[in-house]
Amino acid sequence: MCNPPDWIQEIRLSASDATTLEDVSAQLRAGLAKEQASARVSDAVQALDAVPQLLENAGAIIVSNVPVADDGALIACCTACGNVVDQGAAGMVYGVAPATHGAVARSRSVTAFELHTDSSLDSIPHRFIALAVVRADPRGGRTLLARLSDALERLDEEMIETLSTVPAPFAWETQSAEEPQVTHQPILALDGETFHARWRADLVRRGCSITGAPEALLTAIDAVETAFNEVVSVPFPLRAGQVLILDNARVLHGRTPVLSQQRELKRLKIHSRLSPQPGSTA
Repeated sequence: MCNPPDWIQEIRLSASDATTLEDVSAQLRAGLAKEQASARVSDAVQALDAVPQLLENAGAIIVSNVPVADDGALIACCTACGNVVDQGAAGMVYGVAPATHGAVARSRSVTAFELHTDSSLDSIPHRFIALAVVRADPRGGRTLLARLSDALERLDEEMIETLSTVPAPFAWETQSAEEPQVTHQPILALDGETFHARWRADLVRRGCSITGAPEALLTAIDAVETAFNEVVSVPFPLRAGQVLILDNARVLHGRTPVLSQQRELKRLKIHSRLSPQPGSTA
């Protein structure tokens, strides 16, 4: 069985830490504000104090022994890196379980999900994503990760310039519109001295087929997709009780096909306390 990439560190919570998160969950249900919950977690669960720095350094971490069945405890855990935000009708915790009938969200399909960033249609994508494992797939649903910095080392300056200055078309379908909707956003954006990525290959390819795109952009899209696939990690399993927290701007994620209908994850989207409020498109 393959392990996570060696650049990812794991934080193991103690039984006492898990109990503290459950206690904070009960307080949240009783009306405790999220900001107060974050402060109490910071005071009582010292193991989570390292989360912001580890995310800054590596772009992803794994937190183990989290009481993931308790949504409030999961929210309390994730406040270590930012503000957990509402995801519409799903609330703050979005259940990800296999579905095979009707209109199935990509995250709930059983087919492979190629490398991507979440919230790619938002004006400002959520900075962090947390994926908590309630029940693991013993044979499939392996996690894939790729660091943007590794991929950029395989691109020349002209490609990077094109991806950061020429907006790419992202197209998606909605039940309320007969025609696909299209938004144009650059795939790369420079934040200080660090590049951030916005990537959904399927949406970009669909957008290019609908609206067309300059030849230079098409070439750059091909190049960056190839680079992502060349630096992707070996597929690895996550265990029940583990929470994978990603810097959604610097680390892409995906998974292999799901082989067990019992697989159950929970997804949380987290707004950085240091950046603008993310958009709410999708």
